[in-house]
Amino acid sequence: MQFPEPSLTREFLSGFVETWRLWLPLLLLLIWVGWITRRWWGGRLLLLSLGVLITFAATITLREEVRERETMEAWNKLRVPLPQAARIDGLQLAAGTMVRWNKESQGHLLTAELGKGQEVSPGMVLVGEADHRWDEFWRGTLARESVLRGWKCAAGKVDVHPSGELRWCVLAGPQKTAAGVIPAGTKVLLDPGDPSDVVLHLPNVGMRANPGDFWIAPDDRFVLYSNGELQSVPGPLGRRGVIFDDFGVDLRYGEEDVTRWYAYPNQVPAAIAHPSGPLTGWRGHLGSSMTCKGGRKLDKGTLVTVPIYGDVVTTIHWDSSRPRVKPVLDSLHCDLGPA
Repeated sequence: MQFPEPSLTREFLSGFVETWRLWLPLLLLLIWVGWITRRWWGGRLLLLSLGVLITFAATITLREEVRERETMEAWNKLRVPLPQAARIDGLQLAAGTMVRWNKESQGHLLTAELGKGQEVSPGMVLVGEADHRWDEFWRGTLARESVLRGWKCAAGKVDVHPSGELRWCVLAGPQKTAAGVIPAGTKVLLDPGDPSDVVLHLPNVGMRANPGDFWIAPDDRFVLYSNGELQSVPGPLGRRGVIFDDFGVDLRYGEEDVTRWYAYPNQVPAAIAHPSGPLTGWRGHLGSSMTCKGGRKLDKGTLVTVPIYGDVVTTIHWDSSRPRVKPVLDSLHCDLGPA
């Protein structure tokens, strides 16, 4: 559950065990000091020190037990039934559902107890308790294998956007897409709204992705457009003799305007379902420097667009002569490897 937090007593004891390298020498030092001063007050100094330590530890433990009990009681008092069916924070909840209201954010929930199952969104049946995580998304348990937003999600843990749309799940089985067959066990992450790109996190199995016959290694992440076409792949990798760094590459399709890739963050156009046309190039940061015709050197880390055919590499320089610095597109002829 999101709340209550782990008790200080539990954390104190756990930390006490983890820091034995600190407190064990201190305990030995205390015993040694007590031994060499045993003639003082007949050893009562050592007994007094141990008594103070034991009293302090017992006081802290009892105080935290009281605080933990009061916290749990306050937490349980938040648990009330819904008087009528309602859609709250994206979940359709039946009348009588036991919920906990968020006192710090009026009208929002902390938890919802869904029992043996409720259809909280079209095609999505959750069971047990769902937690509203930081008011950003719900985390619950999917009752059975379901197709949600086009993805075959396995029963078990699932995340839901406040809009009621799938946010995250694990693939129940292999799924065919335009980019290739996604293996079972892959984690799927979606933005709210459509069209939405999808971030895929492979399990301990790699796969081939097209177009481009890219090898995506086990446990790597890559991105598809909403229609299943490949959008980006992880690096490092090489294409036409150009080495791209760990950030990988975005794929360029057709005559897509490359300037959209070089804009200021607040000027980047909204996500698109899929650019039109075949694959025509790759965009990424250089993993090593390269020199183009005319002696123009592109340093490691420079953002470039490399074509599948031809020798024109696109990059930018920043024009500071304007009131606001503006990126200016450069087209350079470079010696590239075969397509």
